Amino acid sequence: MKGSVQQKKSTGKWYPVIYDKETKKHKWGKGFTSRRVAEAELRKLLNAYDDGKIKYGKNETFEAVYSDWVEMIAPELYKSATQMICMKGNMQKHVIPVFGDIEIDRIETKDLQRFFYKLKVDKWIDDETNLGKKKLVKLPASAATKKKIYSPLNSIFKSAKKWGLLDVNPCDDVELKSPALQQKDTWSSDDIFYFFSLESVQTSDYYLPFLILATTGMRRSEACGLKWSDFHDTYVLLNQGVDQYGNETDLKTNGSHRRIDLMGLTISAINEQKKKQQLIGQSIVTAPNICKYIITDSFNNPINPSVISKNFRKMIIRNNKENERKLPQIPLKNLRHSFATMLIYEESVNIKVVSEVLGHARTSTTQNFYQASAVSMHSSAVTKLESTIFNKPLEKPLEAQKKA
Repeated sequence: MKGSVQQKKSTGKWYPVIYDKETKKHKWGKGFTSRRVAEAELRKLLNAYDDGKIKYGKNETFEAVYSDWVEMIAPELYKSATQMICMKGNMQKHVIPVFGDIEIDRIETKDLQRFFYKLKVDKWIDDETNLGKKKLVKLPASAATKKKIYSPLNSIFKSAKKWGLLDVNPCDDVELKSPALQQKDTWSSDDIFYFFSLESVQTSDYYLPFLILATTGMRRSEACGLKWSDFHDTYVLLNQGVDQYGNETDLKTNGSHRRIDLMGLTISAINEQKKKQQLIGQSIVTAPNICKYIITDSFNNPINPSVISKNFRKMIIRNNKENERKLPQIPLKNLRHSFATMLIYEESVNIKVVSEVLGHARTSTTQNFYQASAVSMHSSAVTKLESTIFNKPLEKPLEAQKKA
């Protein structure tokens, strides 16, 4: 029996590691802040192993390996607390109930393939029988959700292979089949103009975040994370976001750190917001003189992203009940989709430019995401091309004969 003490850079802790000659498997013990304590623990583990009190190798369950992975490897992969919480939630809800008690070297590719094929998640959808209400249903997981679960799962099996618990990573040959593309519900330019012309929208605390999302394509967390130090007269630099708990987080990808040029209306609204914050600071004793964040409420407090989503939905429902002009019931994030769709199919902006504006890591992400919309735009694109080439549609031969 061999053993050693190794330090992980991600945690700074020392871990006792023993090597089983019979099964040719490594086993990592619990981490310690002191190397001396870790060495003492290693001696205890070796003695217990020699006495037959503990056995390592093929009796390692997936859940046991997952626990070790969360402690030693996950902190290197997930720098954001929100990402860590999301990952753990997905694993505990979907993966552990299926594979938790199974010995990790008995899990095969076909098991994982079957798992992803059958994977369903909870989703809130509009209740057709009760206007304005939502209902919770089980629906097949999207490609994005599958990738979120596959990524840590693949890392767990890679680590298990590195530790000697596996010979082959079963994730290597798993195919994440995407569901059929569906066109995203979006607003037209007329819908957006009408929405921002509503008095209830213009006088609310949420006018500015709605406007920023509709005219820049930002994610709601990015908009709520905007600081005055990020605003430079005609553009903003995105450096951080705010999660649903109000904690400041890093952005989704490296490409999300970007410069966004602002429309004139948005610039004016941001400048008005600064004046508003100053007036609030002067008139309300308990309110801060000015907040470091651009998006704030009537007391100069930062606004939670989830609160903006709820009020967006409420305003659409209120309009559809009180006014003849109805708006499509879309979630707040679809303002981003509306912005991107108009850039691509109405303004013919190059897909690479749109990808950079949205903060996608790859141009292919943008292409795949809006491919369904491209199908619906095909007919209008052909008509537009015809008018460009021929100035007006050519008469059909049959129509020409009738006129003669």
